[in-house]
Amino acid sequence: MNKNNKETVKIIPLGGLEQIGMNITAIEYEDSIIVIDCGLAFPEDDMLGIDLVIPDVTYLKENADKVRGLVVTHGHEDHIGAIPYIEKELNMPIYATKLTMGLIENKLKEHNLMNNTRRKVVKYGQNINLGAFRVEFIRTNHSIADSAALAIYTPAGLIVHTGDFKIDYTPVFGGTIDLQRFAELGKKGVLALMADSTNAEKEGFTQSEKTVGRTFDNLFNDNKDHRIIIATFASNVDRVQQIINSAYKYGRKAVIEGRSMVNIITTASNTLGADSAEVQTAQAALDSFSACLGAVQSDGKIHAPDSLSVYTGGRMHMLYQSNETLGAAIGQLYAKLQEQAADPMKMGAVQGQYSQFNSAQTIISNLHYNDAVQSYQKDVGGFPASVLGKLFGIQEVELFA
Repeated sequence: MNKNNKETVKIIPLGGLEQIGMNITAIEYEDSIIVIDCGLAFPEDDMLGIDLVIPDVTYLKENADKVRGLVVTHGHEDHIGAIPYIEKELNMPIYATKLTMGLIENKLKEHNLMNNTRRKVVKYGQNINLGAFRVEFIRTNHSIADSAALAIYTPAGLIVHTGDFKIDYTPVFGGTIDLQRFAELGKKGVLALMADSTNAEKEGFTQSEKTVGRTFDNLFNDNKDHRIIIATFASNVDRVQQIINSAYKYGRKAVIEGRSMVNIITTASNTLGADSAEVQTAQAALDSFSACLGAVQSDGKIHAPDSLSVYTGGRMHMLYQSNETLGAAIGQLYAKLQEQAADPMKMGAVQGQYSQFNSAQTIISNLHYNDAVQSYQKDVGGFPASVLGKLFGIQEVELFA
């Protein structure tokens, strides 16, 4: 493939096309090769005595001196399952987000490869340089947390690899897919888009994962006197979390059973929770935000502090779920905001426009930064450098990723 007839980049699928599982793709430019995902497939009915099917990486072994690294989009078996087997032959450095890397490390430990395998955890928005390539990780939503798309910058042009994804505006965990970043990349110009989304050929849209939670609530409510056995994919951490939420809500005990289920849930618990420093920072942000909202004077205006630190909605949502004290503080803050919004005399408290006040309410009620931005754009117009800064007339707003 080439953009200007001067530079050529090769996209080489080594598995995953026209089949289920075994996802692995190589991208090559001159003396540099990067590998995207390294999954396995499960045997067909006619593969008697076969436990797992791994990709044929003969091409990579023949060009091992060119291979710069393995970048992984998410932690499903069809994207990471073959890593320990291929690592024994190629020993590639691995780059992945936090939960994905945790799941990969479980496999490396089983094969005694931890000491010999180079690994780097990558955050959303971070870029890594691998030979002739620069790879950017972009937030997406999928049935497993910490999923990422890849923007791959090559001398021949930009390649976008979405990984497996869905567009979910109310995910169970974390923030929404970064559609704004995809739009920015589109404006720059994309040489090739490699996209994979289940049922993409069907009309309509996929419901949010949160809708499953209501179904679980109904099941628990209808079976208060019965034992409930639920089977689900071990890697669907969000689904398991909703089962546990419903069990807690209805006073039931939840038991995790199965080797893969126990391993994955343990890894998710250890990697996705908020550490104490983050909780303290977010709590301080809430205190400042609460003081800002509570300082409505007789003139009906909100007098904000000169500086206000807040977490973006996706991160705050995670902290809300993982810390009971913080969740209570957010709930109190939202109640205060609702009380103020209910007073007609204070509808114009924020720069004289209730629509802007409503945008602030969206930030707290949904804990969803992207929704707040969209609401602000629709009601007020424009894209402010800082939504909260515009809403409250704050001179300086520090947004934590």
